[in-house]
Amino acid sequence: MAVVDIQSDKAANVAQEINADFGEGMAYGFGADATSEQSVLALSRGVDEIFGRVDLLVYSAGIAKAAFISDFQLGDFDRSLQVNLVGYFLCAREFSRLMIRDGIQGAHYSD
Repeated sequence: MAVVDIQSDKAANVAQEINADFGEGMAYGFGADATSEQSVLALSRGVDEIFGRVDLLVYSAGIAKAAFISDFQLGDFDRSLQVNLVGYFLCAREFSRLMIRDGIQGAHYSD
């Protein structure tokens, strides 16, 4: 299992917890910024190198800011789009390429 967080130390800690419960080598922690194409490309290469294939992608990054539309700042809206839409797109695109390459039937995408 690949555990990914923008803060690599958090991903590593979660991976360690999984390994403690389910056995060493079951999980690896990766640091990546889902809104950065280069970061997602590096992530997909790293996951591919360690695991050799991808069976499932769960994109759980997301942000929300509550505000009246009249008070909502463009920067906050743009950041929401980057994380909630662009990040999902980049991850789905790169990891679907690996699944297609490996002939994974019924490839799944979840957010």
